[in-house]
Amino acid sequence: MKSIHVVAAAIFDTKGRLVISKRLDHLHQGGLWEFPGGKVESNETVEDALKRELREEINILPEAYRPLIRVHHDYGDKKILLDVWLVSEFIGEPQGLEQQEVQHIELRDIHHYDFPAANKPILKALLLPCCIAISGQFTDARDACEKTELVLKNGKIDAFHFRAPFLSDDEYMVVARELQNICEAKDIPFFVNRSYKIYKALNADGLHVSQSEFKKLTLAQVRDVSLMGVSCHTAAELASAVSMGADYGFLSPIKPTNTHINTNAIGWEKFQTLVDEQSIPVYGLGGMSVNDLALSYQYGAQGVAAIAAFWPA
Repeated sequence: MKSIHVVAAAIFDTKGRLVISKRLDHLHQGGLWEFPGGKVESNETVEDALKRELREEINILPEAYRPLIRVHHDYGDKKILLDVWLVSEFIGEPQGLEQQEVQHIELRDIHHYDFPAANKPILKALLLPCCIAISGQFTDARDACEKTELVLKNGKIDAFHFRAPFLSDDEYMVVARELQNICEAKDIPFFVNRSYKIYKALNADGLHVSQSEFKKLTLAQVRDVSLMGVSCHTAAELASAVSMGADYGFLSPIKPTNTHINTNAIGWEKFQTLVDEQSIPVYGLGGMSVNDLALSYQYGAQGVAAIAAFWPA
């Protein structure tokens, strides 16, 4: 069964609210909320289809937009490829030209609305950060706090991962509580990069684990985590993350790094190929910085994550 190529738009208005519309009852998945868009015609580029569909459906012309995520989904009676774009600026006032209901909602309220199953990865992509700082080496808790403060002064950072494999669990907990307080004061999501047990003890915003740690988790534990991430290096590892219900993945290394000199870099083109096979938000890791953020979007990334680019030496 050939997939139907559909373009969809996650549109944010000038007040930062998300614009969604309700599918008419007689349509496939009728009565559910959706991101405006429609089928890409054979003679169209995806961007041309995006502009045409938004003009025909809700009477706006997108001016600033970028790729968000591509989602493959099989409904049983049809397969679709959702090509989703994030629209941050547009001309016009959204209105339902096909008699569909249109609403402007706060992103935090998105779970109050019922969307088609294919939209689940899109909802995750909208809720996840774009630029993640990961902690590096430090000498003691005070040093870790001072370095974290410096990292969070970077206006581009919108999440912090505390990774410290050189600490025992007890030592990790002590430092983590202090760093978590710093992040909370600055309204920056704090992710535990350790174990499910520690994630629960800290009530962190998310949990990120290695492949070996991920294999220890039960399906119930994965589902219990607010935002579950896993480090990946291959297509098989990404597929495993998807099958277990992870919310996102790190894929590395994109570029050569000093810490993994014997590991071949994936490069953005290979990254794009691997990510397109799996409907899950994925970050580029390895030699990344904020300067790679815009490029990462063009290759299908959720964003970038890095240690060296943010953590003081």
